[in-house]
Amino acid sequence: MKIVTFGSKNWYSSQLDRIDLAFQELGHQLVINEKADLIYANGPEGFDDAIEYKNKFGGVLILNILDTPVHIPSFNSWIGITKQQLKNADYITSISRTTQKNVKKYLGFDSDVIFNPIKNVEYLPHQIKTFGFFFLGRLLDPNKRS
Repeated sequence: MKIVTFGSKNWYSSQLDRIDLAFQELGHQLVINEKADLIYANGPEGFDDAIEYKNKFGGVLILNILDTPVHIPSFNSWIGITKQQLKNADYITSISRTTQKNVKKYLGFDSDVIFNPIKNVEYLPHQIKTFGFFFLGRLLDPNKRS
């Protein structure tokens, strides 16, 4: 399958390099400037480029939502822009159940949860750690509880 990916490579949680590598390890061919079977944008930073690519070359478009930034002052503007972008998607994905619920609540779209399928997951034996102090950061800061 021919695949093209979009998103910010500079943002630490985008993981676009790892996603590209995983597609290649699965036997897919990464392409640019030609028709792709799958167009994948990992985060809103890549949505416009992915939509433009689909309009030019065609292909199935997946837009992945990493977060719904309810904490930013321009959240209402973000909603308007993101809703317009998501209308172009063939599939919408989100990285957690919380994000999935927020996509439905704030944007009105259904999405499929993919968590983070590219991360290496290792199952380690459960280890109990004893701490001599108590973490209260989230409890005492009401802004971090939402």
